[in-house]
Amino acid sequence: EQHNYFGRTIAMTPNGLAVAVAALAYNVDGTSPGSVFLYLRENRNDFFARVGRGDGCGNEFMGIEGVAIEASDDVLLVHAKGGANGGCIINANRIRTYRVTPTTPIPTQVPTSSLAPTMIPPETTPIHDAVWPYDYYWSHQGKPSDNCIQITEPSNPDHSWDDNYFCWKMGTKNPGMKWSNKNPISNMRCTKIYEDSDPDSWDDNYLCLPKSSTLHFYWSPYYLYGDLECIQWVEPADPDTWNDNYLCAKYHYPTSELWQTLVEQEGDSTAVIPAKDTWGQDVVNEWEVNGNPEDDEVAEYAGKVEVYESGELFQTFFGTGGDFFGRCVALSADTLTLLVSSHHANRTRGKVVVYHRSTTVDQFTIKQFLTKTEEEQHNYFG
Repeated sequence: EQHNYFGRTIAMTPNGLAVAVAALAYNVDGTSPGSVFLYLRENRNDFFARVGRGDGCGNEFMGIEGVAIEASDDVLLVHAKGGANGGCIINANRIRTYRVTPTTPIPTQVPTSSLAPTMIPPETTPIHDAVWPYDYYWSHQGKPSDNCIQITEPSNPDHSWDDNYFCWKMGTKNPGMKWSNKNPISNMRCTKIYEDSDPDSWDDNYLCLPKSSTLHFYWSPYYLYGDLECIQWVEPADPDTWNDNYLCAKYHYPTSELWQTLVEQEGDSTAVIPAKDTWGQDVVNEWEVNGNPEDDEVAEYAGKVEVYESGELFQTFFGTGGDFFGRCVALSADTLTLLVSSHHANRTRGKVVVYHRSTTVDQFTIKQFLTKTEEEQHNYFG
């Protein structure tokens, strides 16, 4: 597809089922983005099939300087080389319609070989985690199986809110969901379920998951939620507009220890958070990188790094004139050390700024600069 440098950088998951290949656009004039192609196969005996492609934003040569796939097998973490606008990080291109699972038939009895594996459990035993949205479904006409939680509102019995259930398919694991019609459940991550048009106490109901769950719920009482995958919750007997309500979700995938990040969402996201799940705790849990200065006081080509604490702006760092500040960012799992790269525009020098904060002083301060020495003559340091 008219890409130069196809395969200049590649990455493969440890199980060998997913591969990422970086390429640079054919007309290398600074206006055409690079691309990263994602290939999957279901088992080691299959051929790889291309299932996705991510492109750089603006004039970034996406992935040309490095790609990586984290350990969950279907998430692609891409570092993009920046052009004149200071660079950016494209860190989520998730192929969520594909699930990499072996297709080898499961044995129904123990082979006679001395190396026979353990017999698989009966079908009624959960054998894998429920996958959103394929393994979930809604019922407004009673409990279809034991793999359900009841969704009830005692203040609304006249409108048939006594036989509604949210379920997961047989053979899948319960993700730990719990329902509360009286405020959030302590020590769980809860999503408010509401309907503004319904006066019958639909203002304190929550669907909750364990904080350790990689599944994150989002509720929409009006329409489908953006580009997320959703399941409609409907109650025909309720006249208070329970015909356009959707429960949506996305995954926050933990990566390998090598990358120490979580990919937050699909697309050209600029937000990542530490590998250790810190949702709901008073710690820095994400950052955003912006290569375009929004302030007149910020020099041209200088980047900006914003650190967030539980969704609120925590601290902002600016680069110096001529630096591609923030092209790469790393945050330690304990959130006490922040590294920010600062590649200089003239390509002959650069640095990495090491910020640190103590447990008693809740602000990052510069701890150290990592720089190249003159005799080493390395370009693009940092």
